[in-house]
Amino acid sequence: MTVAATSMGAFAQVTPMPYQHCEVREPGLNSPHRIETNYRYSPSAALRTFQHYWFDRCEPAFAESAAIFDALGACQFRVVGCSTDSDGSCKDGPDDWIDYEFLRGTVMSDGFKQASLWSQNPNIKIHSGPRTAQQWGRHRWWGWSDPARYAYQGVVEEPMTSTSGPYPRCYGMAYLVGLFNGVWNTRKDAEASLDVIKADNFVGQQYRGAPVKHQLFYNQTGCNRSSVACLEDVAEVFIQRSAELDQLLERRWEFFWEQVTGQADTSQSFASLLRSRVLNGAQALVEWFDAYATAARATVKISSARMLANPPTSADAAMHMADLIADGKQGYRAVLVAHSQGNLFVNAAYDGYLAHAREGGSAIGEDTNYVAAKVVHVAPAATRLIGPHVLAEIDLVIDALRGVDGGPVAPSTLGREVMPPSLSEPSGHALVATYLDSQRRAREDIRQLIFQAMDAL
Repeated sequence: MTVAATSMGAFAQVTPMPYQHCEVREPGLNSPHRIETNYRYSPSAALRTFQHYWFDRCEPAFAESAAIFDALGACQFRVVGCSTDSDGSCKDGPDDWIDYEFLRGTVMSDGFKQASLWSQNPNIKIHSGPRTAQQWGRHRWWGWSDPARYAYQGVVEEPMTSTSGPYPRCYGMAYLVGLFNGVWNTRKDAEASLDVIKADNFVGQQYRGAPVKHQLFYNQTGCNRSSVACLEDVAEVFIQRSAELDQLLERRWEFFWEQVTGQADTSQSFASLLRSRVLNGAQALVEWFDAYATAARATVKISSARMLANPPTSADAAMHMADLIADGKQGYRAVLVAHSQGNLFVNAAYDGYLAHAREGGSAIGEDTNYVAAKVVHVAPAATRLIGPHVLAEIDLVIDALRGVDGGPVAPSTLGREVMPPSLSEPSGHALVATYLDSQRRAREDIRQLIFQAMDAL
């Protein structure tokens, strides 16, 4: 018997791309999980690849012993080689052999030849046309020896023309880096901070080949939006009366918001805690509280009763959560960076985003208790931390929180020995001038925490 030589090849090793979601077939046929709901799911390998997805699979052909010949009637096979004589014919002596290959099936790997843009978000590529191969198991048989002998020879893959249909397909990664600014930053200040974060020498526009969207989650405390009454008059009262106490309360906006929202008289309010710590003889401080409360409440009443029922903090938190949900439905996996009292806002937004994800998952029996967002806290004024934080010991503003109300604050991560005070920004609290200063340690610490959060997503 003469056997023609068979040309065979194998795939080179391809490093998988950072896909965030893969679909073997149209989602409606097998799963409600799709790119629009991917923010509800953790980045498990099973959901990010379909490597070695099989069809027309013949199980008996996977045998790696003489049992392979049980597949003769079940699986396709072929003869691909033999020991030959001088004229190329197969020999049949006791030391002669024949090589057989049994078709295991057709396998797809998640290396693609086609890419298109997702219509709902052009920043995300849809990869299709997967690399496809027929996989054969090769076996050698010495059928004329006594007894017959057998040896497994391994696997051979023969590339096929890629499929041209829309499935299987994988969606590329896309990141969102969001900034939650400190309270009482102007929008211009907050945008300047975001510009530093999105610069190529910090986070940049891409990470590991995937696009990065940068977004400001601004918390607004002025009067430049029609749905909320102006707060500037109330703030002016607060600032002026704070100056009477040598600016002791200049940055304690908790007290300010308590007056605005009518919570100052509750037992756990900042005002009540501070009153309880007033020393004997400090009657001036007690009078200051009373005078400020009276003036602030009067101004608020004149400004708008609506503001009392719907304070800007609640409106901002609701808007932040809505923006996060919209970003999630567009396939972004989010890293949220919060500075100063922006940490209070980021906690509220994250909680709302997670609750929304869990509610959507529960409706289809897939509550994963997960949402595709990570938080990086910078100079946190909040006592609750969702993610890692960076806080300099020289930060006088956060240190004042510890000293004034006795409540807990996050521990410092950068001591004075690695990040000493600077005359250019003596408070040690500003985001750009202190924490994102290119000459200081905090900048790289924050950058690495952002990258670690991206990798975790």
